[in-house]
Amino acid sequence: MIRSRYFLTGYQSIKSKGTFGHESFPNRRHIQSYSIFEQNSLSHLIKDLQGSLKDVKHKDEINTREVLNLLRYYKGSSDIEWKKYSLRDPKRSYTRNLVTKITPFSNLLVLVWEPGKKSSIHDHPNSNCFMKILQGEIKENLYSKNTENKPILYRSMTLQENSVAYINDNIGLHSMQNDSDNLSVSLHLYTPSYQTSKSFNSDGLAVNNEMDYYSSHGKIN
Repeated sequence: MIRSRYFLTGYQSIKSKGTFGHESFPNRRHIQSYSIFEQNSLSHLIKDLQGSLKDVKHKDEINTREVLNLLRYYKGSSDIEWKKYSLRDPKRSYTRNLVTKITPFSNLLVLVWEPGKKSSIHDHPNSNCFMKILQGEIKENLYSKNTENKPILYRSMTLQENSVAYINDNIGLHSMQNDSDNLSVSLHLYTPSYQTSKSFNSDGLAVNNEMDYYSSHGKIN
């Protein structure tokens, strides 16, 4: 069953198919303590994410709203620090580049999407996936499963530069695609991180995939 979803684009929030309830934004004093307001950089975002996730041992302990807000406050399109992690391979549809482990249970990645390419329909096993578009735009397709376990498209939307989104398996499956003629780049936080994921074809056939990295810490593996 699809429980909920929030999108945050710029300063707008949109709730669809309902999950977190009416959570308020952090109070002003707490907001001012964020490192990201000292300097708009990936390093400062990482510091804030580490503070938010440092005591988290289980996915249900995550302050989802706070993490979404931190990603929203970070203006990736005006930062250049992430570019050293945005390594591409034109022979691949996209590359998964490990930036760092936020905690022993959480990974931060930069994904580079080739023009006109897309991912498979896939899950996020027992994990929370947070996304921010750093460059360009990405179309996200959301799927539920019918009684025959086949993925059924129920929503598509294009995430513009600096948009933020969130998904877990209670929300559904998804696929991502770059429909533009230019490279697109997205930032992904997976918590807890995972080693394998399932991809699905239109008939519901699932295939297990190892989650490898094209590069780690700015160096090709």
